[in-house]
This record gives sequence, C-alpha cells and structure tokens, in this order.
Amino acid sequence: MSQRRDLDLTFLSQAFDEARKGRGFCAPNPSVGALVVKNGDVISRGFHSKSGAPHAEVEALKKLKPEEAHGATLYVSLEPCCHFGKTPPCTELIIDKRISRVVYGYKDPNPLVAGKGEECLLEKGIEVEFVSTEEGDAYYEAYNYWTNSKLPWVTAKLAMSLDGKIAGTNGSRLLLTSSVANSFTHLCRKESDAILTTAKTVLKDNPQLNVRLEHETFAKPVYILDRNLELSLDLKVFSTASHVTLFCSPKALETQKHPRAKSNLSIVTIEESQGFLDLELVLNHIGREGIHELWVEAGGELFQRLHQEKWVKRTLIYSCPIWVGPEGTPAFHSAQVPFLSASHTNRWQSLGRDGLLEIRW
Repeated sequence: MSQRRDLDLTFLSQAFDEARKGRGFCAPNPSVGALVVKNGDVISRGFHSKSGAPHAEVEALKKLKPEEAHGATLYVSLEPCCHFGKTPPCTELIIDKRISRVVYGYKDPNPLVAGKGEECLLEKGIEVEFVSTEEGDAYYEAYNYWTNSKLPWVTAKLAMSLDGKIAGTNGSRLLLTSSVANSFTHLCRKESDAILTTAKTVLKDNPQLNVRLEHETFAKPVYILDRNLELSLDLKVFSTASHVTLFCSPKALETQKHPRAKSNLSIVTIEESQGFLDLELVLNHIGREGIHELWVEAGGELFQRLHQEKWVKRTLIYSCPIWVGPEGTPAFHSAQVPFLSASHTNRWQSLGRDGLLEIRW
C-alpha cells in the first residue's frame, strides 16, 4: 500500500470521526464529516450538525481564506452533494474555493447525488477519488437501507437476567443493567434518529427516554404504540422528548377525547392486524418522516413481534448476572424462541459486569 493511500485512509477515518459528532441529529439527511488537508496538515474540520444546517464541507471550508483552501485536499465521509435542497450544493463551494483534490469514503445512494457529485467536480478539473472502507460501509448502512426502502433500520434492545426475566412482579420496574451498560444504551439513543416504545412500557416505568450522558442531555423524537390512547400527558416522556408521536387505532381516536394541548405531540391512527397495531404501517410512517436509525426500547412482546415479522436489522441482548426468580416477568411467553435461530452473525462483548450479545440479521 502506498504512502498516499495510507494517508488517505488516516484522514478519511478522521472525517468519519467528525461525522459522528452529528450522528442521530441530521435526519432526514445523513451525518457527514469533512476535513481540509494541506501539505500533510489538517487545517480545518467540519460536520453536519442537523437538518437544514450547513453541510460538513461548508463548515470546513468557510473557515478558510481563499489562499488557504487553494490547492488543498478535502476529505469527506460521503460523496459531496450537487443539488439544491435546504442548502446549496457543496460542489459549488468546493469549486469556488479551488480545492485541488477530493477524497470521499462512501458513494451517496441518493439518486439526486449518486455519481453526479463526483462527475461535477471532475468536469471542473478537480481530482476525485472514492476510497471504499469497511468503516464507511458500516457507518452509512442505515442511510443506505432507508434510501432504498424508505424504512428505518431497526435496532431492538432487551435486557434480561440470567433466568430470562426483564422485570419484577407484574411487570414492575427492575434495575438489571450496570452503569457501563446504561451509558452504552444512552450512547445508542444519541446516535439513533428516534426511539420506539409502547404505552405498556411507559405506564410501567415512566421513563424519560432521552439521552443522559456525562455533562450532556439530549431530547430525541419518541414514537409510542398507544393502541387505546391510555397515556396521560403528565408522564415524563412528554416533557423530555423533542417530539412524541402516539400511534393508536382509529376506534380509540373516535371514542376517546384525547387532549392535544402539547405542541410536541402528534397522534397518528394505524389500522390493526390480529389485535395489534400493524407494524408495517407504523414503520412506513416512521420511514416517511425521514428516520434512518430507529432504536426500540420496550418489553418482550414488541421485541418478539418485530423479530417474527423480520423488521429488525440489529438485536442487542444484555445478559445481566442477576437471578430474579419465579416471581419475575419473563422476556418471552414461550421457552421456544425460534426467530433467534436465524441470525446472520453473532458477537459477544462485555459491558462492565454485563454481557452484550449483538445479533445481525
């Protein structure tokens, strides 16, 4: 491998580090990172912070004087855009700043961009190189899936004791995971575009369902399966979420007068299927709202239904060294969980005292 390729890989990895600063906050846009390198030194960095904000390339280039950017190399995690959306095309600024070379780490699957961004730059005499990496493929996995299917890429999480229990007597809240695992959960919430849960979970636990990490707290959009519109607006999630969407049956909306006093609340009717809200319709709605990565945090019933209907792309099962006993609430109603036998890859890791099984489908 040449020295130039080694440098390209190093700087591209740093561009992905920049992209991660905006991950979970840019939907329906992908999160992107960029850096400008001249004479082997990084002279500017930037990332896309939220939908409608300047793109990563703009954030990196706007800090530079024309003579500083002239002849430099721009490293960007995703192919630069060449169309007008909420912001102007990044290719125009790259050309105007007289960047001599662009290296990017993932081909944009968006038909408005795919190949066109690179072509636009090449036509202006700018050297362009796509460098494929496993890091890029993994980072934009959810964005690629959503672009092609308009469905969210679903991660379902469940924490269990050694005897397969997820809660105490009658579903009462039970602290299972360690502080290390809890921090990991909050990081996953942060990097996801939205959270899906159930009214049953909210009524039992009254969770905040926001991101609480050391020195930072973030609100996230939360979707709740509330078939019968049981939730009252004094529950914590209505104050801690950036927006709450309640999915209910059409009959519930007709027969119950549910208050709509909160500006961050939407109520969406979903047809039922076999006595439950139709998950395909739920996920289609979430996908239409531009959610790429959906984090599911609920009980065993929704966890099992999502897997049985094959909506889950990644499963996280926390194994906690606690024995609850027969009075606890089991994760599943049957000892047979056949859907867990069809996994593509499995990987174990430790999270403090807890074990984490990651399953890919």
